[in-house]
Amino acid sequence: MRTVGGLLSVMLCACTPTPPCQEAMEEAGSERTGMLTIDADVGGIVSQIFAPTGLGRYPDGAPVVVYVHGGWRTNFVPIDENLSHINPGLGLVQLYLNLPGGTLGEGYDSEGREDKRGESARAALAAALRYAANTEFDTDGCRLSDRIDSPLSGQLALAGYSNGGNLAWATLADPDLDLPEVIGVATYETPAADQFVVVEPGTLENPSPVYIEGACTLPDGIRCDYDYSALAFDADAEDDGVLFIDEAGDGTFSGEEFRLGAVMHDGRWHHSLPARQAAIAQGLTLTNRASPENTDVFWAEREAPRQLAAAVARFPDIAGVSVGSEQDHVLTGAVEHPHVTGMVTAMRAAGIRWSRLHPDSAYTTLISRSGEDFPDLDANIDIGVGADLPMLPRSAAAHGEDYLTAAVVELMDRAHDSHWESNLDAVLYR
Repeated sequence: MRTVGGLLSVMLCACTPTPPCQEAMEEAGSERTGMLTIDADVGGIVSQIFAPTGLGRYPDGAPVVVYVHGGWRTNFVPIDENLSHINPGLGLVQLYLNLPGGTLGEGYDSEGREDKRGESARAALAAALRYAANTEFDTDGCRLSDRIDSPLSGQLALAGYSNGGNLAWATLADPDLDLPEVIGVATYETPAADQFVVVEPGTLENPSPVYIEGACTLPDGIRCDYDYSALAFDADAEDDGVLFIDEAGDGTFSGEEFRLGAVMHDGRWHHSLPARQAAIAQGLTLTNRASPENTDVFWAEREAPRQLAAAVARFPDIAGVSVGSEQDHVLTGAVEHPHVTGMVTAMRAAGIRWSRLHPDSAYTTLISRSGEDFPDLDANIDIGVGADLPMLPRSAAAHGEDYLTAAVVELMDRAHDSHWESNLDAVLYR
């Protein structure tokens, strides 16, 4: 019997060779992973997929999450253990990408122009979403379903880590892009306005003299009425001059005073719009800085709250989760978290049908396995910018990627079974 069984096994293996599109997939713990290139309007986009071995999370297959990494970096793959990513072993297909214009080399650079998360980056993410939706082939002639073992269940979501959340929502709002249906977006500590991106509220290591608690509101995007009264510009400091808070009152940047951050794009530095307007109001002459008009255009394309209404109009059934922790990775030591609560405020103002602050505690408990006591706020409640609400604990056992993963999995499970009640007593799938 053993001989017959062995022969039968050999015969079956000979009859069912590995499909060609799966030959490049490699084992990666409880999953399999593979590198591929997706054609976009801007050129080839280098991507990496992780897929469950065998069946996916649901009886009818696996959902797909496209991960948008943070900061301003272009390259993110190949993934290593030091990079934040979606937790494995949950039956999800995960897609990561390098944005256009990378400099990593060794075949990992995506083509196209690096434009600080602008039009080129949105086009690349749109192509990744179409591939994730199984509507396009990669440059090897394979669709996503050809690369993996599991069928696809049909749910597609975006996970935006930090500044990746701004790009995620901006992409969904872009009317010029061909996009598939997306069921939801989960963001983790996304700096949802220019003042947050350039870290004007400061950090533990670099406290900000402009910061005022409770100064942020949502008229058109999130704006904070910070104190720029001591603003100065030292044209002789460094190569392009420094905009700073002149605590010494001598007009000279000492290197120890608080510098107003900025982002370089198309040969000009882009400060936050409020800081740029304050400089003009105080009669300061700035060199190598974008005009107020160009500054506003630059940030309008890159701030999620200013893009949400268009995204919700295009995807009226979309859901959103904003996630934040006590030890915020952007504004470390912040007294309040206006970028986290402000995302919920902005989603509600944009008319999103379902939103929440943090995942349901059933999902944070499942994913983190840390034994922590997690806050459990209902979905679809009105939350003000900077509202005094609990953030998620940070410890060696519970951290950011657990929480972003929990938010993604909750969105997938709810969409799969159309469970959109405000609170869950238990996870829908394990």
